[in-house]
Amino acid sequence: MKSSTGIARSNRISITTSRQPLAVHPDPTIVVEFPALPSVEALKKIIPVTHRWAHVFAAADTAGQLGDLLGRLELLEAGDVRDTRRSQILHRLGRKVEARNLLGRYRNSILVHGWDMAFRVDEVSTKDTPHLLREFEDTLERLKRSDDFDGRNVTLEGLMRGHMACAVGKINLGDKEGAMQHFEKVRFYAGPLQDEHMELLVLTETARLHVNLGELQEAGKVYQQLARIAKPIKPRVYNVVSVMSVWVAYLTGMKFDSLPDWAHSQVSGMREFYAVETHAPLNVVEVVTHALQALTHLVEHHAMYFPFYGAVEEHQADRDELVRKVLEHQHKANSPDEIMDFFLRVCKALALALQGSDDALVEVEALESSTVVSTIPLLSCLRHMVMIQVHALLPKAQGTPSLRVALNGLRPGYMALSDYQQDVLLAWGERYLPYGLWVLSNSIKDMDVRLCELRKTIIYVTEEEAVFRGRKISRYPKTMLCREVVDVLQGFPLSKYDRDQALRHKKSLEKLKVSSIVFLPVLRRFAFKLRCTEFEREVLGI
Repeated sequence: MKSSTGIARSNRISITTSRQPLAVHPDPTIVVEFPALPSVEALKKIIPVTHRWAHVFAAADTAGQLGDLLGRLELLEAGDVRDTRRSQILHRLGRKVEARNLLGRYRNSILVHGWDMAFRVDEVSTKDTPHLLREFEDTLERLKRSDDFDGRNVTLEGLMRGHMACAVGKINLGDKEGAMQHFEKVRFYAGPLQDEHMELLVLTETARLHVNLGELQEAGKVYQQLARIAKPIKPRVYNVVSVMSVWVAYLTGMKFDSLPDWAHSQVSGMREFYAVETHAPLNVVEVVTHALQALTHLVEHHAMYFPFYGAVEEHQADRDELVRKVLEHQHKANSPDEIMDFFLRVCKALALALQGSDDALVEVEALESSTVVSTIPLLSCLRHMVMIQVHALLPKAQGTPSLRVALNGLRPGYMALSDYQQDVLLAWGERYLPYGLWVLSNSIKDMDVRLCELRKTIIYVTEEEAVFRGRKISRYPKTMLCREVVDVLQGFPLSKYDRDQALRHKKSLEKLKVSSIVFLPVLRRFAFKLRCTEFEREVLGI
């Protein structure tokens, strides 16, 4: 999971006792005062001193005065220090190309080299990261031999920033030992610089390393430590840490005593699949809860009306509007992270599949490249269930190796989860993934009570009977729907006579108040997608 360069999070926010206007912070328990911007003459003395510049930058960033600060810097004499400070501001303002170009003229400055690494490490692919790390070491050795290695305060800052960037690169590669070695060097250089905020950044990246390695409990412990340190002095870090703590709490069941009220509400929203309006400073989790609530409405509509979509424009239009409401949340987050991206992509894949679009296959296959899928077992299992559900909703789509992995990997993945994590996965199955839940229940011989009860809540339809909670559903149009369901899911219309019969399907679901339904002919389509093994046929129930 990649880290943003996060210039703002890398600098302490100044808490002063000067008589300056108080800033309104989203967390009312945090009061931050912003000093006035220093004069041009004062800036000349401040920018070469790392910790003094960090205070000025952070205060200007939080007060929305970075543009003014940039203007004052431009009045100073050009040089590697001034232009490094300018590039920090440009990068924070999103003008990343300008920031990089500004540094390009200083090839013999360790300060510039370190910050250039900080900017670049999050912009290269994992494949190119080893080359970038070697480039840093080679250039550093050259600069150490040059006359510019002069022991200036900013030279130590460049070394500190460069090694911090290398640690981030090692984290992106999953190299725990390598990251820790660079963290030690960061701490070594941070001491003489009086740069206390770097310890916060080291802790933040250490937690991210644990997340990348799937060590969520360890990440949670670091986030708890971070929250206690950051809350009074670094609101931006505290907010990011609170979001990550929400994810850890949701994915592990850990309890955090240092979270703000909005974070606790977001954990509840994720667990119950309802949209929360917390007005949190970072809306990351909130966006996901809104997408999940929209997906719930879409799933319920699809279960009720899918037999009519091909012929009744009104129902099709309603479905398409519900799909739009799911997808509209894709780019609303103000501080996206990879866990959020995973959940939003799951929502998108399911919404497109419910619309009958083969684009859903592209989305669900893309989940495989996500770091969190490969390292967090719960999300890996969820991806398996989503893969199965998407292929069920697109019964004529071609099978893929990933589908086979899902059919075979769901059981061992589920058995490796904690009881809490199994409950989270089953909640997803109950709400959105009946075919995935069906396969899971078939793959576990000695079902526990939870799984056994959830299986009963699925309407299971064959040519001979439709069963719910062990009882046959009278007057359900089982024969007609089993004959037509594969074509209907692909968008073909039912005849007027068959639509009249399908009204009994709608009435049955309304009476039973259920939206989870599995059709045997859809399960049989998996045998056409794959040359199913005996085990795969067994878990499909065909």
